[in-house]
Amino acid sequence: MENAICLYLFVDESGDLGTHGSKYFNISALITGDPKPIQNKMKRIRERRLNKRLSSLPQIKANNSDEEIRRYVLKAINEMDCRLATIVVDKQKIRPELYDKKVRLYSYIAGILLQTMEIEECAEVSIVYEKRETNRLLSREFEEYVCGKFKEAFPQKGLQIKGLHGYEDRALQAVDFVAWAVNRKFSIGDDSYFKIIEGKTSVIPLWEK
Repeated sequence: MENAICLYLFVDESGDLGTHGSKYFNISALITGDPKPIQNKMKRIRERRLNKRLSSLPQIKANNSDEEIRRYVLKAINEMDCRLATIVVDKQKIRPELYDKKVRLYSYIAGILLQTMEIEECAEVSIVYEKRETNRLLSREFEEYVCGKFKEAFPQKGLQIKGLHGYEDRALQAVDFVAWAVNRKFSIGDDSYFKIIEGKTSVIPLWEK
């Protein structure tokens, strides 16, 4: 049976939802009809561009890469047949009581991002999100919430959703660089990396309480 999936969303985050830490939090998505070119490109970068120390790590990540690799990955993403979307949260505008409900807060942010997707012509969507051992936000409750919001927005469409570690899918490694570049722009005012993908990225600000 032919695979009905015609759109893939790879989702990762940068920043945190604690009362301290980063000034901003973002959830970013890489959206494509065919993840293979991106996955293959990330594989080639790992094999040909990384030094011995980095190539021994289980995955490529923005925070442990140097400037050359970060720019190379972001330029590669910018040249791919994909689009990017990110929702950015100013943590100072989050109501204090919501910090005690992080699963719901994270799910709410992800749900807003999902409902902005332009997937009208697609029959079935696959969402792959970054799974972290220490991050309970990405849980069954999160999946149930996202599935519910997806059905509200797109009742006639199918959805697959799963959490994977970055080393299990190279497209997740790619969106890690996107989320990192977005967070760097908003949290410390360095937009030099974000400018590489700016023309491909829809930014959804979530400032209001």
